[in-house]
Amino acid sequence: MRDAVADLRRIAFLLERAQESTYRVRAFRTAAAALRGRSAEELARLHAAGGLTDLKGVGEVTARCVGESVAGEEPVYLRRLEDAVARADATGIPWRRRRCGCGSPCAGTATATPTPPTAAPRSPRWPRPRSGWATTTS
Repeated sequence: MRDAVADLRRIAFLLERAQESTYRVRAFRTAAAALRGRSAEELARLHAAGGLTDLKGVGEVTARCVGESVAGEEPVYLRRLEDAVARADATGIPWRRRRCGCGSPCAGTATATPTPPTAAPRSPRWPRPRSGWATTTS
């Protein structure tokens, strides 16, 4: 039986390393904190009853990862992140998660992508005109 909390914390670390959204990293850390004091037997019982998502801070994806950990397997989510890190370390290319923008599950597949060498931050235009704002003239 694997340590589910350690697996969730490792996933959060790898997501943070990949510069994923803070929301996603926070979701895994919150789930790990919600499960921290529970025994492996209690987690297995909750998983078998389908009650992991009833706990505050545990969603569907984190519950699936906990279920795989409780079953003694490495979570698929963690395995994919670890494979991406290993590929990036072997090639020397920094990795981050690529998004194709279609909104499908493929949007989150981890791949090694080179970062642009001269990526300069864009300057924000503020205040930005908004369409539909009422303008008053005197």
